[in-house]
Amino acid sequence: MANIYSWGNNENNELFQELDNEKIVKVPQPVNFEEPIRNICSTLESTIFLLPNQKQFLETTKKEKKKKIEELNIKNDRILKIKSGINHYLFLTNNGKVYGYKSNEFGQLGIQNENTKDEDDDENKNKTEKKNEMIEEKEKKKKKEKENLKEKEKEKEKEKKKAYFHKPIENAWFSAKEIKIKEISASENSSYFLTNEGLLYACGKGAIGFFDEPNQEKEKEKEKGKGKEKENENEKEKSLEENQEENQNETKREIERENNFIKLIKEDQEDLIDFKEFNLPVYHEPKLITNQTVDLISRGSSSRHFFFISENNLYACGANEFGQLGLGGESNNYYFTPKLVFIFEKSCQNIQLISCGRSHTLLLNGDSLLISGKASLNCSENNILDFQPILELHKTPIFHFSSGISHSMVVTQKKKIFVFGSNCDKGQLGLQNTVNQIKPFELQIISSSGQLDEVKNKINTNNEDEDEDEDEDENKNKTENENENENENENENENENKTQDENENEKDMWVPYCGHNSSFLFRYPYRWIKDVENERLNKAINLLKTINPDLQITFFNWIYTGSFPHGKSLQEKLINFLKQVGLSGQEIESKSFTSGFQNDIKALYYDEHSKDFTIIVNKQPIKVHKIILLARSNLYRSMFLSITEDIKQVNDYSGRSYQTVHALIKYLYTDELDNDLPKKVLDELAEAVEYYQLNENSQLYQQIKFIQNMKK
Repeated sequence: MANIYSWGNNENNELFQELDNEKIVKVPQPVNFEEPIRNICSTLESTIFLLPNQKQFLETTKKEKKKKIEELNIKNDRILKIKSGINHYLFLTNNGKVYGYKSNEFGQLGIQNENTKDEDDDENKNKTEKKNEMIEEKEKKKKKEKENLKEKEKEKEKEKKKAYFHKPIENAWFSAKEIKIKEISASENSSYFLTNEGLLYACGKGAIGFFDEPNQEKEKEKEKGKGKEKENENEKEKSLEENQEENQNETKREIERENNFIKLIKEDQEDLIDFKEFNLPVYHEPKLITNQTVDLISRGSSSRHFFFISENNLYACGANEFGQLGLGGESNNYYFTPKLVFIFEKSCQNIQLISCGRSHTLLLNGDSLLISGKASLNCSENNILDFQPILELHKTPIFHFSSGISHSMVVTQKKKIFVFGSNCDKGQLGLQNTVNQIKPFELQIISSSGQLDEVKNKINTNNEDEDEDEDEDENKNKTENENENENENENENENENKTQDENENEKDMWVPYCGHNSSFLFRYPYRWIKDVENERLNKAINLLKTINPDLQITFFNWIYTGSFPHGKSLQEKLINFLKQVGLSGQEIESKSFTSGFQNDIKALYYDEHSKDFTIIVNKQPIKVHKIILLARSNLYRSMFLSITEDIKQVNDYSGRSYQTVHALIKYLYTDELDNDLPKKVLDELAEAVEYYQLNENSQLYQQIKFIQNMKK
C-alpha cells in the first residue's frame, strides 16, 4: 500500500510525481516515497513533506525538479506543525519556537531584517487614504497601467527578492520576549500565532482584524485615567464626548473602507478579487489581536478570512464576498475588526476544527460538518450566508478535513473519502474529469488503488539429479526436510509479524491536505497517534503525582466544576501550585485547561498500560489509577493511604456487583454514567454513593435520577 497519493495541479512539480510535462493529474496517483510522512504543506510554488524524524523536510519546486532535503537547525527540538500561505511557510517546534520560510513581502513571517521596511500605523493610514483616491481614478489610468505593467512587475520582483528567506529563520520577536507558541495558522498573506497563555498575535496583510484598531493606545490611556475621571466629573463628560466622536469617526472610516471594497467588487467582473489593489494595512511585526483568551484558531492557506474562538464565542474577520464568514445578511463586505458569529453565541464548546478556503468555510461542530460561503467558485449555486449542515455527511463521524482555494476533502472515522467543490481548473477532485461537484462525492481510492502493492512470495525450488547415489539422495532429503521445517518456522514467524503489521495498518488513518489547486492524501501510522496520546497522558499523570495530598480533592473539584474553593488559604495554595507547574494566570481563569484536562482523565480510563492498581470485584479484575480514585473517593483515599506501596491489588468487599463497581469507577474518570445501565445497577449506585464517600456526590445523584426518569 502506498503511503501518499496526490493529484490536481502539477505545474510547479508540487505533486512529487515523476511525470514528464504533465501539468494536470486528474486521477489519484501513488507517490514514490517509501516511508510515511508527518505532514504536508504547499504554497503556489512548492510543496513540503515533513519527514518522520521531525527535523528534516523534503521540498520540490518548479526551478529544482529534483527533491531536496532541508534540515531545521533546532538541536533537540522537533517540528510539530507546518502551515503555509500562498508564498510563505511557518514551522512550530515542540519547544514553542516559530520559524519562517520563503516570502516576507507583506511581513507575513513576522521577521525583521535589513531589507524589510517596518512602517508605522500612521504612515499605513496615510498610504491607504492616498491609494483609495487612486482607486477612484482607476478608469482614467487604465491605459497607462497597461503600458507600465511590465515595469511594475519587474519592480515588484525586485522588492520580493529583498524580503525572501531561502532558509527557515527563527522568529526573533517571540524569542526575545520569551513568548512560547502552541498553535500557528496562515492565510493568503498573513500569519497567526497562539501563545501558551491563549493570547493571539497576527502579522502580514489580509485577514487580520484587531479589536482595538486603530484606537488601541487611546483605549489604554483611557483605562489609566479612570481614577482621575472619577474625581472630576467634568473631565469624564468631556472624555465621553471625545470617545463618541472617535467612535463615530471610526465607524465612518470603516464604512468608507467597506464602500471602497464594494466598489472594487463592482469594477472587477472576475470571481476572485485582486486584494493587492485593495490596500490593506501591512504589519511586519506581530501584533496582539485581543486581550481575551483564545481557545481555537482556524486554518486555511488560500483564505482571505479568519476565525477564532474566545470566551465561548466565535469571531470572524476578513473577506466576506461569498458569505464565507457565516454572519448572515448581505455579503460583499470586508471586516477589519472581528465580528461575532451570532449563530454560535456562547455555544462554541463543541467546535473542533475550522478550515477556510478562498470562498468558503468548513466547521466541525460536534458530529455535524457545517459550511458557509460558496463551495465552488465555478458553479452557479447561491452563496450560503450563514453556517448550514452538509446533509450528505449529516451525523457522520469525521476524522479530518481540508480546504483549498475552492475545493475540499473530508475523511471520515471509517476511512471514507469525500470530495466536493471546483474541479474544472486542475482536476483537483481526482474524479478523472474536470466536472465540478457541488455535493460531497465518495472517492474510491483506498479500497481500489490502495491495494497496489502486491506481496511477492519467494518460492524455492530444488532440482534433484537422477544420476546421484541413493546415500546422497537421502542426505539431500534430510537437509531438505530440515530446511523445509526451518522455512515453515520462518514463514510462521513472518506470518505472525505480517498479521501484527496488518492489524496496525488497519488502525492507521488517512489525512487529507488540499493545496491551492492540488490534493494529497497521506497515511498516518497508528503508532504515531498512540505516541502523541501517550505523551499527553504521561504529562497528565506526572502532574497528578506532583499534587500535594491536601490539594488533590481541591484540584479535582476545580477540574470538574471550574470553581475555586471557598477558603482563601486553599485558593492561594491551588493557584500557587498551578503556577508552579507552568500555568499562567489567564490559563487558570479560562476553561481551556480544565476542559482539556478533563479529556485527558477520560482518556486515562481507556489507557490500560499506565494503570498501576487492580481492584478485584467478585473475582473479576478492574485496573485503575490510584491517584484518580484517591482524589475522588474518601473511601479509596483512606484505603490507599493505609496500605504499603508494594501492594498492587485489593478485594472489594462492598457486596455490590461487578457491573455496579465498574460503572462507579468509570464515573470517577469521566464524570458521566452510561444511559443504558440496568435499573438494578442504578439502584445499587444510588446506595453506593454514601458508602464510597464520593466528593461532589450530588452530581452523581442527579445523573442517576435523570437516567431513571428516562427509563420510566
